[in-house]
Amino acid sequence: MTSAVLANMEVRYSCRGFSAQEVSEDDLDEILHAGQIAPSACNLQPYFFYVVRGESLQQLNSMRSWYEAPVLIVGCLCEQQGWKRGSDGLSFKQFDLALAMGQMALRATDLGLGSCFIASFTPYKLQEALKLPAEHCPEIVLAVGHPEANLVKNTQHSTRKSKSELVGYRS
Repeated sequence: MTSAVLANMEVRYSCRGFSAQEVSEDDLDEILHAGQIAPSACNLQPYFFYVVRGESLQQLNSMRSWYEAPVLIVGCLCEQQGWKRGSDGLSFKQFDLALAMGQMALRATDLGLGSCFIASFTPYKLQEALKLPAEHCPEIVLAVGHPEANLVKNTQHSTRKSKSELVGYRS
């Protein structure tokens, strides 16, 4: 029997076409809550989220296409926070942010919304345009909204490597 969580993971895709319908405040709160409860190394949560819509979103449209999403969630790393592994000093901030953003994308799917991770932007330009504090570095954007009617999904959305290409075992 497939769990609801796994089924949700299997249907989630990168939505690159959104309708003009707004995302409700309740749905947005649910999505943000999913990010808030995400696991992070030592529970330090070294990230901050900015919800962008309205005039601020219109201003960002000159930077690149956001697929006409009515809401962007900008995931920022907090410069002076986060856990580092003692043996080599590797920072886990990006990993922590990825977990939180992933949970938000899955919650959006669960609510019947589409989402798309966007990383192709210039962080300092986004930071400047949104007047973000210096300690909040934009790392990833999650575009969220209602999928456009009759949206054709790219076959890349469902193509996955086989288990043998991704998993090795040691006993």
